[in-house]
Amino acid sequence: MRTKYFIPSLMLGFILILGSCSEERKTWYIPPEQDPEEEPDESLADWAPTVPITYYGNCHGENPDGRPMYPWWGEHMVLLSYEADLEPSAMKKWVDAADTIYEFYLKCTGGRTPWIDSSCYINDRICLAATHGLPAAAEAWVGGTGIWMNSINFEGVYNSYKNGYQDGLTPYEMGRNFWMFGSKITYGTDEPECTGYSNFMARMATVEILGQTFSNPETDPTWNIDKLFDIYMSNPNNTYENTIAVERGIDNPYGQGATDLFACFLFELQERYGGLDWVVKFWNYVSQRPDAASEQTAVDNLIVAASQAAGKSLCDLFEEWRWPVSQNARAAVQALGLL
Repeated sequence: MRTKYFIPSLMLGFILILGSCSEERKTWYIPPEQDPEEEPDESLADWAPTVPITYYGNCHGENPDGRPMYPWWGEHMVLLSYEADLEPSAMKKWVDAADTIYEFYLKCTGGRTPWIDSSCYINDRICLAATHGLPAAAEAWVGGTGIWMNSINFEGVYNSYKNGYQDGLTPYEMGRNFWMFGSKITYGTDEPECTGYSNFMARMATVEILGQTFSNPETDPTWNIDKLFDIYMSNPNNTYENTIAVERGIDNPYGQGATDLFACFLFELQERYGGLDWVVKFWNYVSQRPDAASEQTAVDNLIVAASQAAGKSLCDLFEEWRWPVSQNARAAVQALGLL
């Protein structure tokens, strides 16, 4: 059984380091479609919290006796702030977006929810809590409930919603909560797939699910991840075995490593084979694969699931991409009637 653990997102100025790897990622905010100067919705005044609750969730053993936090309730998520005087309309936009992201992840897991840590799960809702002194932008249980956001970043995300923008940190960290595929497509370690999954899914949630767009390609958090695929393919010496399998990236001008390299293959697949529909099908098919007993069976599981989601055999394609394609994978795909 895999152990529940944290992977932090570290903040250095406005640079967001996602996951346990060292590659850097810009914190991104997405241009609004609505007027950022719109007046607060006074009808939400009754929804805003006035009485704190005692929150016991922690990620480093701090506050064992709990701390007073103000709850902003959504359908699936609850945001916990130190202050009660935040603008209700901004917090409502944030929790509504979080609920929508939750539902997207739930669809991808076939309805499986994260492991429940009762201290981070209140009234059937996952807690996303501001945390003073957190040594990272945010941290989350991997495969379990609970997200903690550095108070500075919590305020920054709040301000982004207040000014009519969307954030990328919430969907990224929720991807940690919904990482349930390690036993299927990894063997020995969950990296770089776990962080690559969160990078990929955060973009899918933000752009495809929430319907936000990027006015400038360089504000798209994946603009250079997309370019990694062509860079990888341009060098015939690059293979799965000497990159992703050993948690090593490729030479590239963006300073991105193995996690983004893994993500770039997912981007390429969804662009070729059905976009969001492929994404949802793929992760559901991954869930149905047997647990991997070796690195090769982990790769086989991914290839078979990708083929099922595409409705055709992708064995030759992965071989062209210099991934190891076993005869077992080919036989499994053929047995499914995929050509």
